[in-house]
Amino acid sequence: MRALQSLRLYEELWPGALHGVFRRRHEVRGRQAAMTRLVWVQHRERDVLAEALWAVSQIE
Repeated sequence: MRALQSLRLYEELWPGALHGVFRRRHEVRGRQAAMTRLVWVQHRERDVLAEALWAVSQIE
């Protein structure tokens, strides 16, 4: 339940960042969410938060 709430918050903060993950009912983990965000902002301005999320996910 907590993971779903986190994903919903993530989607609210960055609309479209998860590209319909909820509609497809796929589970998205932290690393996948960070990568999705990085891909979503490609060719746009630098996204420091996405870069930080990706860096943290690499620590595992």
